[in-house]
Amino acid sequence: MGGVCPIATGTAWQLKRSGKDSRVYCFIGDMAFLSGIASESIRYSMNYDLPITWVIEDNGKSVGTPTEEVWNGNTQDWYLIYKKISAHCEHFQITYYKYNTSYPHSGTGVFVEF
Repeated sequence: MGGVCPIATGTAWQLKRSGKDSRVYCFIGDMAFLSGIASESIRYSMNYDLPITWVIEDNGKSVGTPTEEVWNGNTQDWYLIYKKISAHCEHFQITYYKYNTSYPHSGTGVFVEF
């Protein structure tokens, strides 16, 4: 969970150092977004204005637990905090969307058959 975050941050750092006009896109779920390594990676890339877009996909669940219940808070509130703090950034971007899936989620004990 969130292991791709430092890789994405390092890639964005190298793109900035090399002067390339490229961008990293990192897609993570709501539970990973609230974890330590993702938070550190997002803050680092924001503070150094790295060319990275963080996409937070919020389905309200981890593998088998409701995100808001686990963290006792709203994921979107944290996104709004990062969005406000990063207003001065030229290259760093963060976006968020919430969705409901029509398929059973992993860990619920229900399997999808095609």
